[in-house]
Amino acid sequence: MNLKSKRIPDVEIKIDKVSYPNTFAEEILIDQTDLDAELVKQPERYGYYSQLAALAGGRKNLLKLELEQLIAHVDHEKRTHASHAQVQNPKLKFTEKMYEHEVNTDKRVVEKKKELLQATLLTEQLKEFSIAIFARKDSLIQLASNHRSVFASPRVKEEQEGVARQIIAANRTAKNEATEPQEPPEPPPPPIEENSGRRRRPRT
Repeated sequence: MNLKSKRIPDVEIKIDKVSYPNTFAEEILIDQTDLDAELVKQPERYGYYSQLAALAGGRKNLLKLELEQLIAHVDHEKRTHASHAQVQNPKLKFTEKMYEHEVNTDKRVVEKKKELLQATLLTEQLKEFSIAIFARKDSLIQLASNHRSVFASPRVKEEQEGVARQIIAANRTAKNEATEPQEPPEPPPPPIEENSGRRRRPRT
């Protein structure tokens, strides 16, 4: 059965320019008509989203390092330009707030921060996906246990045994009727002699 949750928004999984398929809205649901297959697929599903969460987390950490290096580079660049400007005009004054503002509004820094925010969001989403898939295992185990207990209940077992006994009895009756010797048919009654109307002479 192709089940899919309509309440889970589609999330594009793209890590370091590599796209990965996202079927979480389908895989989080449980097909109760085939619990054995669901249990078999469970470890693979959990491993898939756990690996993606780890990859996204690694990408996020790398972007944090790149952002720190970029901020340091831009800050040095801004201070160098300010020093050159002061050489030409000693009256110019630059404060730390001004340097910080120049760095934070630099287009390169802004773009890197956006990239880091997207990576952080994706990492958190994938972590939640893997947690949900892990919790799905408990639901599967409970459903499988309930399924076994229903079919193993005394009432169901008694009904199944009763049906089995009826089938066995019917088969036994049919077999006996087929193998039991039949009695020969009764002979027909003797024919009735017609009276001719003559009297017989008594024997002496």
